[in-house]
Amino acid sequence: MNIKQVITLPLFFIACLFITSCVEIGPPINTGGGGTGGTDTTNERVVLMEVFTAVQCVNCPAGREIIDALLDSFPGRLEVVEIHSGDLAEPINDSDPDFRSQAADDITAYLGPFPFQPSAAIDRRSFEITPGNVQRLVDRNLWDQLVRREMDSVSNVRILLDHDYNSSNRELTVMMEVEFLKDITDIINATILLTESGMVAAQDDGPTMVIEDYEHENVLRTYLTGYSGELVNADKTAGSSWTISRTITLPAEWNANNCRVVGFVSKAVGTYDVLQTSGVSIN
Repeated sequence: MNIKQVITLPLFFIACLFITSCVEIGPPINTGGGGTGGTDTTNERVVLMEVFTAVQCVNCPAGREIIDALLDSFPGRLEVVEIHSGDLAEPINDSDPDFRSQAADDITAYLGPFPFQPSAAIDRRSFEITPGNVQRLVDRNLWDQLVRREMDSVSNVRILLDHDYNSSNRELTVMMEVEFLKDITDIINATILLTESGMVAAQDDGPTMVIEDYEHENVLRTYLTGYSGELVNADKTAGSSWTISRTITLPAEWNANNCRVVGFVSKAVGTYDVLQTSGVSIN
């Protein structure tokens, strides 16, 4: 796999501050209807869902059903990245594709460790599940409620995601523009990644059942930026913008027709809260 930087950015090492910023869950919210995306209807909030899953995870198919229901209910409002890592991610059959990767290990270490599988980061926010119990990686029973809540938040940035794919040499160039709708004082990073769907491999489903032809979706393939993102080292006042471009040659075993680009902007210090997300299929 060959990744080229089209724009050279300064490299900064940002120390992670262990400061907890959390959202209290409180009583269940009204789940009727969808999120409004705030008052700016031209920039509806798109939620990022990073799911820690595995082929030997017996509860992961049930988690996927929740994800599919959310995707059906809110088309264009949710981007999903499924991260296969940990001991349970080893393929069940020798002939099965291996969804583990260095990218998956890196983001697991960055956001985790996960307490169980499946668990998910919802816009990478920390939620107070019960008094004093703050979690970034949450149980599937909370996914629907928290995704809907995030959709009702207002984003102060807009992401314009574009790409060019050459099927002859399998070269993909991704362009991501970040527009600032209000002044942003936080240090923020921009991240671009690739997922692939439609891959068939055996999957445990409950304590005794194995689905041999299970179709896996939104599997993390690689990051075009660093896994923690690239520093947005630009003027972040309202009305300004910043652009990043990356190029990658897709490996022959990846099906470009099933690949998707996901780009997002997140806080870089103290918390990793995602400000806005966008996604686009390659073909």
